[in-house]
Amino acid sequence: MDQLIATGHVERGRIGVVLEDLDAPAGGRLEGARVKEVSPGSPAERAGVRKGDIILKADDLPIRSATQMRNLIGLTPVGQQVRLIIERNHAQEAVGVEVVPLTEQKPKLRGPG
Repeated sequence: MDQLIATGHVERGRIGVVLEDLDAPAGGRLEGARVKEVSPGSPAERAGVRKGDIILKADDLPIRSATQMRNLIGLTPVGQQVRLIIERNHAQEAVGVEVVPLTEQKPKLRGPG
């Protein structure tokens, strides 16, 4: 709403990743979003995000699913940094990733989708 009032349009953002939900063990529940692909040259790649990383938090908000993370990034103002807590090799790491316009030319990912 704020974007629409300020600029007359809504601009969705991206960081250059493809995300997927985690597979929960039988009877259990996992939270987070796994990075399935990272676009070459994207803000995520420049920040050090890698394929296989699990995003646990974004700006101190626990991430419960890939959909939640996509929505959070899409609604974050372009140009703003998002602080991610990622898990890689059983260790947690904080990284800052800049949100860029969805309409910005994005490099193609390998494979379908």
